[in-house]
Amino acid sequence: MRLIGCQLRDIFKGRYDLVLDRAAEPIRLRLANLHPTDIDTTIVGSSANISVDLENNGVANAPAFEVAVITSVTDPLNNGAGVGMTAFAPIAVASLATGAGISRGAGAINLPNRAQDWDVCTIAIVDPPTSTRAAGSVFESNEGDNERAGCCRVYGPNPDFNGPAAC
Repeated sequence: MRLIGCQLRDIFKGRYDLVLDRAAEPIRLRLANLHPTDIDTTIVGSSANISVDLENNGVANAPAFEVAVITSVTDPLNNGAGVGMTAFAPIAVASLATGAGISRGAGAINLPNRAQDWDVCTIAIVDPPTSTRAAGSVFESNEGDNERAGCCRVYGPNPDFNGPAAC
């Protein structure tokens, strides 16, 4: 509410002689701010292990939340044609304190072979939308930084270094 220059004596014909000049301070909510800071892909044989680094850089502790992770494998020798996609089970995080960061493994995918290069692309969404709330289950100071995506290349015996960075 903002009342500037309101003079009750004018409204109430002199019955009151009071001037209200009050501008309310904006409400400042103390909220968490969850976001992924990195996606790591570690190659072990013909498997790609996917993990996500998370951080709460807000001013309040975050309650329990989930992280959704989807990884796809594409063929750079075939104009980036998709050869597989995996939506991992949601990663449950019990809570995350203000200023804290953690790393969580999402799972592993199998590469078609190691005879050529493959691009592994992953997207991670912290506190993804739910059926009841479009912005997820945790109220945050910035809902716009909950997503991170990245690609890396798994090199075969004849690597093409013109693509994304190595996994």
